[in-house]
Amino acid sequence: SLWSFVCDISSSDASLRFVYSREDPCGSDLLVLVEGEALLRFAGSTQTLRMVELPIPGVGLWVRSSPLVPQDGTLSFDEVYEAMGPTFAGEFDDAGSHYMLSYEGLSFVFDVHQAGASVPEKS
Repeated sequence: SLWSFVCDISSSDASLRFVYSREDPCGSDLLVLVEGEALLRFAGSTQTLRMVELPIPGVGLWVRSSPLVPQDGTLSFDEVYEAMGPTFAGEFDDAGSHYMLSYEGLSFVFDVHQAGASVPEKS
């Protein structure tokens, strides 16, 4: 839970920054940035950990013997969807305008306003 994480990390020297929706704090995710190196995403309503994002520069992702990350280092929703195929309808965070596409053990988060992002409509 968010409370457990804050209590555990409070004994360290880590700098935390909390980002949440003032209009709908329970309806959207709460983000915790740890010293600009990691991002923890908690569900607003339950305050349970949903995802940990870690920047890992220089690490290549391969799918079916082909590199997934283009040479410029950015991935679009369409590139991931084409390479890995459909899973289930992803999750859209209205407050943050982010769309999360998940596979077993791996998730991709896209800024919906990013060029090249075409999020499928819910059926």
